[in-house]
Amino acid sequence: MATSPFYQEWVDNTNALTVPMENAIAAHDFTTLGQMAEANALQMHATNTTACPPFNYLTDASWDVIQLAAQLRQTGIEVYATMDAGPNVKLISKSTDTDQIQAQLQQLMPNITTVVATPGPGLKIVKGDSI
Repeated sequence: MATSPFYQEWVDNTNALTVPMENAIAAHDFTTLGQMAEANALQMHATNTTACPPFNYLTDASWDVIQLAAQLRQTGIEVYATMDAGPNVKLISKSTDTDQIQAQLQQLMPNITTVVATPGPGLKIVKGDSI
């Protein structure tokens, strides 16, 4: 990835997103947060395709889920796709839309297994023995 001519730009853009993402979280601005997360993930994967040699983690199924998120947004269901360095797509949505999103995923991919994750209690610093 570091051999991509766009790598440093992606790193710089990612660093520049820190404060706007923190602001979106503090403001409970789900739309902005989702848009930034999805754009950043897609930029990372685009950078991979311009590396030397180029590589791509995303599969046809990955793209199907990414496209489903875009289609659902057009119907008013606010959902955003994000990916790390791998083919698995994570969908970020409001809990009120989870059932509809899962139904659409099941229709698109009948054999899919989904995991619904929700925010945890946050960071807790524990002093003492470490594992």
